[in-house]
Amino acid sequence: MLRILTISLCILTGAASGEQRSDENLKASLIAMRYQDVSLDGCLVSYSREVSPNKTNNGFYRITRIIYLNNFDDIGDQEVERISNEAQDYFVLAVPYNRSYRKFLDLALRFRLWSMSEFPSSNWPHEHPTHQNENSSAIEGELQRLLPNISKMNRQVAFTKYGAITSATMQFRTNHNERLPLENLKYSLIAYSRDQGCN
Repeated sequence: MLRILTISLCILTGAASGEQRSDENLKASLIAMRYQDVSLDGCLVSYSREVSPNKTNNGFYRITRIIYLNNFDDIGDQEVERISNEAQDYFVLAVPYNRSYRKFLDLALRFRLWSMSEFPSSNWPHEHPTHQNENSSAIEGELQRLLPNISKMNRQVAFTKYGAITSATMQFRTNHNERLPLENLKYSLIAYSRDQGCN
């Protein structure tokens, strides 16, 4: 009986240790990519990055991302891709959302159609902070009323001179100027999602 109890404790301790490592690895991979305020709460992950504000980016000084890992399709199926443009090469990890998340994407699309009808110059949710204007804060004001499920959606919040501007994201997408940090992020997301039962 004592032997069975000892084996059970070893298994539980090992599982807890693995969970703790995946937690620490995910935090470390995000911090290595210059993110801060990393918060892990089960399948909910949030993190931020400071940005240098200037006149051309509307005083854009911070971005926060909020993601629910249980909305992801299989992360392991996605490759880190190299993107080339005239300015420089960079790398992208893009993960589509799963089928059950489609209802939220439909709601976001409806809100997009409303915002384009009311504010034809807007491009919500694809609006980069450099293109924000007074319309952005007006759209933000209607967001909670017309899209009450926004708190359950994967989103990012850009902080500019117009305030905190929320965008629903159509897929999880992050980039970096090197491949390795994105590979580390990918595998740490896989391990953490598995340990938290997010898939």
